[in-house]
Amino acid sequence: MAATVPCCWPGVNKYGDPVTALSHHRSGTGDPLVLIHGIGSRWQLWQPLLPSLSSHFDVVALDLPGFGASPPAISWSPSAGSLSPPAGSSFPSAGSSSPSAGSSSASAGSSSASAGSSSASAGSSSPSAGSSFLSAGSSSPSAGSALLSAGSSSPSAGSAFSSAGSSSSDVSALADAVEAFAASMFPASPSFHVAGSSLGGGVALELGRRGVARSVTAFAPIGFWGPISRRWCQVSLTGARLLGRLARPALPSLAATAAGRRVLFSLFFGHPGRLDPATCLADVDALVAAPAFAAARAAFAGHRFSDPGALPHIPVTVAWGSRDAILPAFQARRAAAALPSARHVRLPGCGHLPFSDDPTSCATLIQTTAT
Repeated sequence: MAATVPCCWPGVNKYGDPVTALSHHRSGTGDPLVLIHGIGSRWQLWQPLLPSLSSHFDVVALDLPGFGASPPAISWSPSAGSLSPPAGSSFPSAGSSSPSAGSSSASAGSSSASAGSSSASAGSSSPSAGSSFLSAGSSSPSAGSALLSAGSSSPSAGSAFSSAGSSSSDVSALADAVEAFAASMFPASPSFHVAGSSLGGGVALELGRRGVARSVTAFAPIGFWGPISRRWCQVSLTGARLLGRLARPALPSLAATAAGRRVLFSLFFGHPGRLDPATCLADVDALVAAPAFAAARAAFAGHRFSDPGALPHIPVTVAWGSRDAILPAFQARRAAAALPSARHVRLPGCGHLPFSDDPTSCATLIQTTAT
């Protein structure tokens, strides 16, 4: 039975720790599998793979904090003993109740928009073969904003990434959020399989490094870049988000044709003409409205994969599309050097987001890695 839970309530996990419940879609039966999108996207990124994966796994595709229909991460004050909502947001009223993981509070495929974007209808928020053109590490940004802010974030000590500062949207903090949420989704399971895309791939590798994941499948994960390629990622995605905001009135007509979609989305997909126009528009709206963009984009600065931790002891696959223009495929060589025990796969003809380009191969990689 599939269930989509688009609303989020603060609560505690099985250890009594405060967590932000995340918007998610759950379907299938079997071993637990968590799917993690990249910056600017939402759980619907994985829609092309869900029919296949749900026949093998208990799948939870989630919205990271501050993306899709999930609120930004909560703040917790141990001294005050209370939960506080992020600035500019609020928790539901006392009369609200949290839906259980298995309850269906919205039809499968629906999603609620973040503040500032209009709600997508159930028919447009759930993708057919293809998902958001801007799911990969996209940035937040007014025109001319600096890519490297002084407060750029970094993971806590021991993370596989390093930089200065701290943020609730860096790899380590996002891994904390996913780990806590997975504990509430799978209370009988101390570990789970995980797959991630771009920033989500970096989070998936961090969960594997910690020994939390049973297996990891990472599609074009962040962290294997150099200063120039990291800056290219930030600049190109900053421009893409700005274009989405400024050109939004013209996008419906442009995205209505295969030629228009090729012009708009070829930076992210190997075969953008296959995308569903309504899905493209809903995803652009989600990208523009996401409140966690600025922090997540700034947190890219200095992030480099370093410590494999427990990864050599679990099945790991790192996959890269041959047409990836956001994190170009030469970074796959760095990943292979850093993770020699992992399986490294090239996806011919696929872009940075390969899930609509070749859903069968992507689903098969996850399945074979997990088994």
